[in-house]
Parts: sequence; structure tokens; C-alpha cells
Amino acid sequence: MQQHPRLAAFLKYAAIYAIIPTVFTAGIVTVFATDTSGAENARLIARQIMDDSSPTVMIKLSKELSEVFSPVGETDELPEGTVEVAYAKTDEPAGIEEAVERIDDSDTEKGLPVIKTALSVNQLFSNQTSYEISPQDFLDAPYPFKGESIGDDPIVLVLHSHATEAFFDSKTADGDLLGYYDDDTPTRSEDITKNVVRVGQVFCDTLTKNGIPNVHSEELHDLNDYNNAYGNAQKTIEKYLKKYPSIRYIVDIHRDSIIRTDGEKIAPTVQINGKDTAQIMIVAGTDESGYSHPNWRSNFSVFFKYKAMTDEAYPGLMRPVNVRKVRFNQHYSSGSMLLEIGSCGSTLASCENAAALAAEQYANLIRRYE
Repeated sequence: MQQHPRLAAFLKYAAIYAIIPTVFTAGIVTVFATDTSGAENARLIARQIMDDSSPTVMIKLSKELSEVFSPVGETDELPEGTVEVAYAKTDEPAGIEEAVERIDDSDTEKGLPVIKTALSVNQLFSNQTSYEISPQDFLDAPYPFKGESIGDDPIVLVLHSHATEAFFDSKTADGDLLGYYDDDTPTRSEDITKNVVRVGQVFCDTLTKNGIPNVHSEELHDLNDYNNAYGNAQKTIEKYLKKYPSIRYIVDIHRDSIIRTDGEKIAPTVQINGKDTAQIMIVAGTDESGYSHPNWRSNFSVFFKYKAMTDEAYPGLMRPVNVRKVRFNQHYSSGSMLLEIGSCGSTLASCENAAALAAEQYANLIRRYE
């Protein structure tokens, strides 16, 4: 079988990110992604390599993984027991061959660059569902906790489904170039002073300073079983809700993973108060994946009010709200929210700065609307 010219580049490029191409038949490339990072990398690459003559690229996920990763595209009718997602051809294909050539020509001793840049904030949201989303409707909708009081018991639970997500240790920063990474550069850590748990602690400390009682779970839900991290987090949420019935807000703090097709890692960054500050994205879950989440629209009322307040106070800090098919454990409360603070290219310091500002505005949201 003659290999499509772009497919050859794709196979070579995919190997760089530990994405395993398994099948090429009838014009379809099937890629098996072993975890959510692999699935995201596969999605980004797939959308970049397709043109009118390219094969369809499909991402194959385990059933467990499909609950925590819901990529853009339409699910084909497939044999029972498989989950594959086909991507429509893009109108703006990028040159994957040039990307591969750039990697081949790069300084292998230095590795691939990590770049800080401000991502676009010109839209309020991106929508990966079939639902019609009207931000103004959610801004006008009643706040789900109107009339509640703030006492001594915790009303906010902060946790981390992917607690081992860590940050880039920038030692050779030069302007927007934070440094270089290679296959040995760690992206995860069990050290809660270096991973996303530390960012959550800054968030909680700031809530406390602003008079909002809270509790922080430092559990590493993804440590031994990454694909069941959300299932593990569910148990933690249920435990805390039982112990503290006063909890009405649940904030799951992550860090994003943004890698360009040429291998550059992106650290979404803005300058606020003279400091590098990681940009933040709200991931908004729905029930479109088939899992029960009957009150997701109440969550959206909180999301868009929070984003509007933060946009006004710190323009550029918030990326567009990312509306997804999956619920991300947000069905436990109308005050549930998933925040992506920074990315795999971001420094811990920039994410700590972001967490402090995010929590400040979160406290303002609670005081203003309750």
C-alpha cells in the first residue's frame, strides 16, 4: 500500500510525542492515545495535517479515557467496545512536513523551545457541543446560591483531579523564551510544593484572606491510575460533602497542556501588576456525553458571571470559557468549576500569581451574588 506523503510525516512526528499510530487502512489513520496528554497532542496534530487529499485521522480512546477527554469531532458508528473520534478536514492546514523538518534541524542539545505568549481573549467562549450557548442569558440568569450566608464552616472545596501536573522550571529565560525541553523534562511531580497542589494552596490562602472559609484536598488522584483520576476525585468530593454539608462551591484546579505542531510548548502569559501571570481557562462541563448533569446551566450562570468580573478587574487573565461535552464531576454542585491555570510550559511562579488573582475575584463573586 502506498503511503500518503503527509502520513509519513505524521508517523514520524507522532513518535516524538509518544502517540502510537496503529492502523492505516481505507484512507483512515487510527491513533491510540494512552492518556489525556497523548489524546490532546494527537488531536492537535490531526487537525493540522489534513487537507482535501489527506486521510481521515481518528483518535482511539479507552472507554474510561473518553469520559475525561472529549475531543472536537463527530463520533462515528463503530463496533461495540471501541471509542474512536473522526475529525473533519480543516480549511487551514498547516505544513506538518515543515514542522518535522524544523524539529530535525533544531539544536538537539538544547531541545525544543518553551515560549511565553498571551493567547487570544477576543471571544467569550469556545463551544465543543451541539448546544446553543448564549453568555448573556447566563449572565442574566439567577445566581444559584442567592441568599446563602457565609459562616465559619467551609463553603469552598478545592481539589485536583490531576494533582501531579507540574510546571516548567525556567533556568535560561531570555525574553519570551523561557528555555528548552526534551524527553527527559518532567511534566509531573509527586511533590505538592511543585505541582498543581501548590497552586491550589495559593488559591485557598487567598480565599481565607478574603474571608471565604474553605478546605483543600491535597490527594494525588492521578498518581497510581491516571485514567481513573476523575473517578478517584469523585470519592474525595463525596467524602468532603458528607463531612462538610456547608460546601457549595467545588473548584478543581488543573494546568493545561499546549504544544504547537512544531514542538514548541506554550506558556499562556500576561503581565499584571508588573508580574508574569499565567492565563486561566474555565472548562465548562455539560451532559452531552451521556452522563447525568441535569443542572449544568446553573453552573454556567456562575462561570460567566465569574469570567465577566475577572475580565473587568484583570483584562487578559481569562481565556475563553471552554464548553465541553463531558461533565468533569461538575454535577455535584451548581458551584462546581474546573480551572486550567497556566500550561505545561508555564512556570510555577506565574501560576501562583494567577491563582491569587483568581481567588480574589472568586471571593468577590461569592460576596457580590450571595
